[in-house]
This record gives sequence, C-alpha cells and structure tokens, in this order.
Amino acid sequence: MSQKFSLYEDLTVTENLYFFGSIYGLGKPEITRRCQELYQKMKLNGLEKQLVSTLSGGWKQRLALACAFIHQPRLLVLDEPTAGVDPVSRRLLWDLLGDLSTEGITILVTTHYLDEANHCHLVALMNRGFLYAFGPPGQLAAEEGLDSLEDVFIKMASSGGD
Repeated sequence: MSQKFSLYEDLTVTENLYFFGSIYGLGKPEITRRCQELYQKMKLNGLEKQLVSTLSGGWKQRLALACAFIHQPRLLVLDEPTAGVDPVSRRLLWDLLGDLSTEGITILVTTHYLDEANHCHLVALMNRGFLYAFGPPGQLAAEEGLDSLEDVFIKMASSGGD
C-alpha cells in the first residue's frame, strides 16, 4: 500500500475492492465473500456504494488497506500508512494492523512518525541509506538511556551512527 492513494476516485468502495480482487486473480464469489469480511474488519459498513472521491483521507486509507489485503497476503508492505490521516483514523488503522499481526500477517511499515513506530514489534532506524539500529522499540531507547525512538534516531543521525 503506497503513501499516495492508489484508489479509483470515480468508482465506489465496492467497485474498488472488486477491481483489486480481480487483479489478484480472485473469482467473483471469493471477492464477494472477502468484501463482506473487509467491510466489517475495516469498519467500512454503510459505505459500499459511496464514490471514493467523496471519502475523507481516513476512509480512503482504510479502503486502501482493504484493497491491499483482499487477497489475504502473508506479507503487507505499507509506505507511510497514516500520512494525511486524522488522529481517530490513525488510531483505528494501527488497531487494524495490530489485529492483522496477531493473525500471523507480517507487516513491513515505513514511517517517519517515530512515535508510531512504537506500535511495531521490531524497528530498523535508518538514515541516508545506513542502518543505525535494529530491535524492539523499547529496547533501543533503553540501551541508549533515552526516552524515545525519536531521541535515539536524532542521537544516532547527528553522530553519524557511531
């Protein structure tokens, strides 16, 4: 799922799900079944016939996640999944990602919101192509004697990672 919306604005929520499901090779009965599951899981009930162009950023992000997950991949790669999303939708999105993780889905997230990286089991702090640190978020901060991942990143980036 990319940072920018890859949805078709002139299609409805359901039409977008059917389109992406067909791209992933799902048949109509399977897409219909998955749509019903995803309306519930992504809290999209009542929006099935709404044009994407009329949705807020938070709703679009939920739909984008549903489209990315319609074929039930074992790995989700998400680029800045909460960029441009309101705080309520941001929290819901992280809750949804947590639920997917507990279902055994591997989720790779890129983000510059380091406070959000605390939702991840493992974090890789990178700057200018260099890996500065890797491990559980709390452990990285504790090892550096700092309060937050942001503090760890700033310390490492400003010292060149030494």
